[in-house]
Amino acid sequence: MKTRQGATRKAGTRRGRRPGFSVLVVLLLIAVTLGLSYASIRTQSVNVRIQRNASFRASARSGALSGLAMALRVMHTDDWEGVGTTLTGRLSPYESFEVRFTTGDPALLPGDAEFDRYPYRVTLEAVGYAADPVHSAAIATHQAQAVVELIPRALSEGPAGLDDILAHTLSQWDSGTCSLCVPFRVEGPVRFRGRLNLSRELQWEIDPWWWYHAGLDEMRLAGRPDWRPLTGPVHFRYEEQDSRVRDLLNEALAVSTVDTSSKAEFRWQSTDSLFHYRLYPGGKVYDAVEVPANLENVRLEPDPKTNPAGLFARSGTLHLRDGAALRGSLFTRGSSHVELRGAGVRLEPAELPALDGTDEPIRLPTLVSSGNIRFHSGSAAELKGLVLAHDEFEVRVAHQSDLTLRIEGNTSARRLLIPPRDPWDRSSDWWDAVWLLFQLQRATGIPWFPEWLEKTTSLSIQPRIVFEPNPQPSRYHYYHPDEPIYVPHPDDEGLRWNVVRWTMNP
Repeated sequence: MKTRQGATRKAGTRRGRRPGFSVLVVLLLIAVTLGLSYASIRTQSVNVRIQRNASFRASARSGALSGLAMALRVMHTDDWEGVGTTLTGRLSPYESFEVRFTTGDPALLPGDAEFDRYPYRVTLEAVGYAADPVHSAAIATHQAQAVVELIPRALSEGPAGLDDILAHTLSQWDSGTCSLCVPFRVEGPVRFRGRLNLSRELQWEIDPWWWYHAGLDEMRLAGRPDWRPLTGPVHFRYEEQDSRVRDLLNEALAVSTVDTSSKAEFRWQSTDSLFHYRLYPGGKVYDAVEVPANLENVRLEPDPKTNPAGLFARSGTLHLRDGAALRGSLFTRGSSHVELRGAGVRLEPAELPALDGTDEPIRLPTLVSSGNIRFHSGSAAELKGLVLAHDEFEVRVAHQSDLTLRIEGNTSARRLLIPPRDPWDRSSDWWDAVWLLFQLQRATGIPWFPEWLEKTTSLSIQPRIVFEPNPQPSRYHYYHPDEPIYVPHPDDEGLRWNVVRWTMNP
């Protein structure tokens, strides 16, 4: 009996421990369940946050794109405030954008084939913002960039009468002295508003004066070079001219003349305020580069970043000496003169973008003097483009072989002066003697007075002063300091732009 009872107690003891173990197991199960539940909740929270962040980023991206679209729209209207400004906008209480306008294209570098387009491009840098309504400090951003290029559609209005100057190789823009002595040559139409003195400053009588010019035309008809001083047509007012000059042109030189009013048509534009300029409304303001009094062995040309139109100016007399070269526009202010005193002087205009739908580049004047333009002995100059002098265009007295001038384009001044040059500037007795000698041999010798002069007196009849029209089509524009070069077309709300490149997260 004792043995059974003892066994019974031991068995009871084992059964008493089982409830505690079950509790432990339950607790463990609850802990695991709670852990899994917490992990699940945490994962769901992270997923929700990721989704919210993705939504904010998408909103920011949408804001950047919307900003670019609105900026492009504004640039096509007169409301655009220009480069260097920032356009801001709000799409919702929590979404906004800002767009900065900057001149140029960061992808264009010096030496690139399209680097000259740099000043006509604008970079739009947009940033879109999206804020968390719950946590205002949490803001998502997105960047976008667009580069656009100006589509030139129209030019600012030029001064009255500019077309009249551009229609003539050589002209007077206002009435003044016009005295031109051979040998020189002007190809194409000319316009004189004063009384034309054609080679009468040479002290020869009417006969040698007439037969020299007639001989030039006869030599042309015989297949010799055409060295007539004028090829015409010549526009001037008949009432103001010496009838013998008109007859000389029509009969001796076979040049047509047109009776034209001498009233000035060109309205001279002062260059005194030419210090700054813009290429287009809202564009960057550039400075006209100041030049020293003497330009020698130097080349001036446009810089796409600092002086894209190539405008250079001088307040005071400007001396162009040996090796002075320019590609652009050179102005003087305040009745200042331009004195050419060197060899190897070469001036030509810069070519700006053609208007949309055309192939003719835009050219500004090459040389504009607020006073006189003078060519001195020892000068050897080649000029291209539009050359204007407010007062005199003068070739100073020199030996014929010591001065060479060729202008290809349009030249205009108030007074035009080409005086007699050595060795042509002889006494009347000398001219009487050579005329008599020519007449004595004419029947059996040289029939043309110019050729006889050249062979017997060493007078060269080949012109070293030559004016020629521009051989290539181009469009000239006279820049006005108060107006940009390009302006909106009358049919447009504002400027037009072409999208060159569109980049997300540049």
